[in-house]
Amino acid sequence: MNRRLPVLFALTGLLAGCAAIPPPRALEEADRVSQSPAAREVKELASPSWARAEKRRLEAHEALDNGPQARAQFLAEEAIALYSEGVVLARLAKATLREKTHEAEQTGLDAELSGLDAQQSRAAADVDALEAKLRALRTITDGGASGPDAEAARRDAARSFLVQAKLLCTAARALREAVPAKPAAGTSADDPTSDASIKKDLDAAEAAITAAEAGLADPKKPASPDIAASVRADCSSVLARTRRATADKTAGGASDSLLDQLSEMAAHAKGLSMSPERDERGVVVVLRDLFDGETLKPAARERLAELDRVAAANARFPVAVVLHSDKPLSSGDKSKWQARSSTLLDAFGSVGKARKVGIVADDAMPLVSRSSSERAANARVEIVFIAPEAL
Repeated sequence: MNRRLPVLFALTGLLAGCAAIPPPRALEEADRVSQSPAAREVKELASPSWARAEKRRLEAHEALDNGPQARAQFLAEEAIALYSEGVVLARLAKATLREKTHEAEQTGLDAELSGLDAQQSRAAADVDALEAKLRALRTITDGGASGPDAEAARRDAARSFLVQAKLLCTAARALREAVPAKPAAGTSADDPTSDASIKKDLDAAEAAITAAEAGLADPKKPASPDIAASVRADCSSVLARTRRATADKTAGGASDSLLDQLSEMAAHAKGLSMSPERDERGVVVVLRDLFDGETLKPAARERLAELDRVAAANARFPVAVVLHSDKPLSSGDKSKWQARSSTLLDAFGSVGKARKVGIVADDAMPLVSRSSSERAANARVEIVFIAPEAL
């Protein structure tokens, strides 16, 4: 989820033999995108990106036969990211052509080109992150593994996938409840973007998360990263469909604008540092060292007040607060961390209850190895401005 590759993603290649699961819906989305007018424009104006996207999409179809399912999922997601990168490059090419033919508009075009360059850099970063995940998956899968250590690795991988699934499904539910769906005329209940279809699949995905977590809690049952990866894919699909159903077609680019705003704020921030970035949930601000015991530090209150003002000015973005620990939490610790989550949510006083949610992710998504001397970096808080539009 974070741009930096979580260590546990390298473990997902240890996928054990499980019951057959449906193809990842991300592949269906990649097929749909490949036939869109925007993709045809990419083919014409940014052919290298189109070729890379098509290659990844076809590899994803091939991976359905050769497995594991997680590889098909990552390949499909990478294809979508490459198409998105191509769209930005195509727009950049068109702007460059206009620049050559409209010298009188030089100043405005320079600003547009600068903005498009920034968008392309962010799109390229998304592609790089997906490629890193795929390389890690291939490295472990090709080697194979068995025994107690491998089972522990599979359990960690499944745990990581389930936390990601919960984050994505939570984002979808928050967006759906905060921004009512706007069904198109003639949309049937069976349409994948209808409110009824989204609600049904979201409920099913959340039930699958609960069932998978219960199975993972039983040490006698083997871990099933394949199933966890499939649930994550379902949540990712539901989030994408929710965005299509609730999107304001006249307000594109809101996420890029918000990221630019937060990046400017971070560049001039004093005291408590903040690191804005983007992932498939939306725009994310990473904060650390917020609490003195169970009480917010003064610098943390000041920074959260600034972010609350940002949230008030961007009312289309629901807010999620995600707490990550640097070690497994005991039952007693979890209650304390839940209290911290509530404290952080209360700091967003301008955000209505329907637009904010808190999650304690435990240590399921470390940024560095748990055995590393730098493992304290895994303890962090993510303030997620859930994007109401496709990224």
